[in-house]
Amino acid sequence: MNAWAELVVRHKKAAFFSFVAIILLSTVWGFQSFANLKAGGYDDPTSTSARVTELLSTDFKTENPNVILVADMPDYVDSNASKKFGAELTSKLKTYEGVNEVSSYYSLGNPP
Repeated sequence: MNAWAELVVRHKKAAFFSFVAIILLSTVWGFQSFANLKAGGYDDPTSTSARVTELLSTDFKTENPNVILVADMPDYVDSNASKKFGAELTSKLKTYEGVNEVSSYYSLGNPP
């Protein structure tokens, strides 16, 4: 490391201009890479949201939802407390401005 430091100190101008040249070359090279970048790869087919979207389209014949809400129920999904909580949550979501449609496990008749 000392030898490297001595070399840089001994040849200050050459080291500086070499550094600037490397920065300029990497900038030009970096700008050329933008043409090769492609969008995509953002969807993970094994993610929970991808599985829910697939389930909604195959089992319920729906289009892609704008928002999917996963709620933690107080008990088992078919318990009375969960049914009440799910119905109240569905009703509350329908009251928000801009919400066109809300459907849930409970509003769809508890499908299998």
